[in-house]
Amino acid sequence: MTETLNMCVRSAIDGAMRKLLAEKPFRQITITELVQTAGVGRSSYYRNYNSMEEIVFSCLNRLYDEYFQSRASAKGLYQKNTKAVLLSRYKFIKENADFFSALVRDGLLYPAYQNLTAENVERMFGINFGNDRYFKSQMLASAASNIDIWVSGGFQESENWLAEYTMRFMKFQKKILDHLE
Repeated sequence: MTETLNMCVRSAIDGAMRKLLAEKPFRQITITELVQTAGVGRSSYYRNYNSMEEIVFSCLNRLYDEYFQSRASAKGLYQKNTKAVLLSRYKFIKENADFFSALVRDGLLYPAYQNLTAENVERMFGINFGNDRYFKSQMLASAASNIDIWVSGGFQESENWLAEYTMRFMKFQKKILDHLE
């Protein structure tokens, strides 16, 4: 019961953070304002989170959890239809433009991506990085970089164009690696 209550409280706080981020910069959001918007007590914040940034990281993980649950994501899908996976991912980002725009605006996109859960990272790339934190970091930074440029440019390019571009980049990376071996 306590676990279910904590999940509800975390969900309310995450929702409040997303709402407030759409209205104002992250550094202007206070704990008092956050818990009032969430409709929970101040102690709920301290019991569930260590920092305001942790809430943002939780919001991104929750969004990706919902994304992966709502779309059939079988293992090996990347190998079967990488472009479809990328297209779906870019559509998801555009569907959540307010949140991703706030992350970019407030300099939180890269740290939020670096704090994705291991499960979400595995589902995102179709592989388990294990303890290889450098490879995981490079992959997440690359993904965040594309999102940063796309969001900063006001989503000027279509999701399809960006998926095709990412595919070309991945093929280019493979060509370089094949050449080096």
